[in-house]
Amino acid sequence: MAKKHVCKQGDPTCDHDSSALTCTFRVAVCLRVPDPRFMPPCTLADVNGYELPRSLLKRNAGIAVALISALDSLPGARVQGMFSNELTFSPALDDTVCTPLFSVAVALGKKVTVKGNSSTVLGVHDKDKLKLACAAG
Repeated sequence: MAKKHVCKQGDPTCDHDSSALTCTFRVAVCLRVPDPRFMPPCTLADVNGYELPRSLLKRNAGIAVALISALDSLPGARVQGMFSNELTFSPALDDTVCTPLFSVAVALGKKVTVKGNSSTVLGVHDKDKLKLACAAG
């Protein structure tokens, strides 16, 4: 599911830096969250993995490292290797859990898309996108 957030440079509710050239968003990833928009409601399954697209690693390595580090702080998380874009959770996450907040800096007038793909013990994959844009104040 894609979500878009636009921040006006200097707005303290969304821009968490003092630079006039960027907006720094504070972001967390939450897993195993029920979505009331689906009727009938989806059956939640335990989350056993998370993968970042390789394109995020290539285009925005700093964001990818921050995201992997935040996910790696969750219970049972294990990064698959030194340069991996995948994590597993053992035991699988059986309740809603969120990472600590991490920073994503976006240059003034630019957009950044943060993507990820969670997987469940039932083999279901859920792709999510978060689009962040920094606009002139």
